[in-house]
Amino acid sequence: HFVMHGLRPAQREEWVVEPVDTGSFYHGALEGFIRAARQHPQWPNVDETECRAMMDAAMAPQVAAWEDRPFSDTARQRKVSEGYMELARRMAWVLTRGADNSAFTPEAVELRFGREGELPPLLLPLPDGKTLALRGTIDRVDRSVGEAGDWLRVVDYKSGGTSLSPEKIWAGMQLQLLLYLRQALRLFPESAPAGVFYQKLEDPIVSTDREELVDGEIFKALRLNGIIVDEPRVVQLMDLQE
Repeated sequence: HFVMHGLRPAQREEWVVEPVDTGSFYHGALEGFIRAARQHPQWPNVDETECRAMMDAAMAPQVAAWEDRPFSDTARQRKVSEGYMELARRMAWVLTRGADNSAFTPEAVELRFGREGELPPLLLPLPDGKTLALRGTIDRVDRSVGEAGDWLRVVDYKSGGTSLSPEKIWAGMQLQLLLYLRQALRLFPESAPAGVFYQKLEDPIVSTDREELVDGEIFKALRLNGIIVDEPRVVQLMDLQE
């Protein structure tokens, strides 16, 4: 008790870039990009050059802060950090092309619920009569409003190989995105649930013997992965390509 509450020791941090650091960078860069995109009069109808410039502006504050962090400590790490920036630019183009081919547009980013959040905590009753108050942050909420209805979907960014498993959802082991969707619907009560998805954050290696197919294979590898409501209209709204 004395050590924990009196001395309060903290684990010594190593001067290295941890996965949590790169994850925070990607989330911050994408948050800034989406906020800028929502203010852009032509987005998502922009070319790749303009899209990359928008991302450069969005991640500029974080990159400037790298001078005092291990991101720019050595020549090798600076080269690795350039890869982080290039991946952010690629993801900005992926999101832009995806929005251009979809009726869904970003409605909210980094939507927080719980303590000091835009939404109250998610309250879950427990068998013993107590209540569990959950807090969290929803990476992105997309919405489609039109003749086909008012639909809402939740997107969570993942740098690993995580994918939604029906078996784990059924067993109650993978409920994060469904709980996120439930909470997002409180902010948009007039909307109907469209689905929940993971968005990969990676630089995939694709295999093809035709150079002109490389970009298409990359976009295919980075497409949304998740579950969608059993409604043909929603499928059509998510992919407007004929």
